[in-house]
Amino acid sequence: MTDPPLVTSNVRTLTADACRSKLAGRNVGRVAVTQDALPIIVPVNYVLDGSHVVFRTRGDGMLAGACDGNVIAFARQSRHGEDVLVCVMNLSPVTREGYRVGLPRGGRWREAVNTDAERYGGGGIGNGGFVETEDHPWHDQPQSAPLTLPPLGVLWLVPERG
Repeated sequence: MTDPPLVTSNVRTLTADACRSKLAGRNVGRVAVTQDALPIIVPVNYVLDGSHVVFRTRGDGMLAGACDGNVIAFARQSRHGEDVLVCVMNLSPVTREGYRVGLPRGGRWREAVNTDAERYGGGGIGNGGFVETEDHPWHDQPQSAPLTLPPLGVLWLVPERG
């Protein structure tokens, strides 16, 4: 016996413009978040600001808590893998101490850019300019390093050569 299809003919994909059109003229919607690995759907008031949907939540509310851990990391490497760059973004207003990130190579990684550096007008929160990897696989990467992530900041890391 085969499983029934997950998508039915009643489901269709909307363009971004079609989505905004459906949101226009309304100001109440729902946002889905996960908490303890379970989905929670929460009503929100919102407004459209150009192409963005904007909503406000209490700082101590459940939605703020769900958004509080927002860290995004990705790596880019050259065609043959000899050059690599790792970007780590902390979209939370809270400093993250010891936030572990998987890295594709071992050794010392330099903070090529820290958007919270004092020279950019930031608070100078970061990793002192470099991090050392540990032989601790993480997120399908062979090495990792615990990082200090500045609030609402972005780190660009590159491996030191030599």
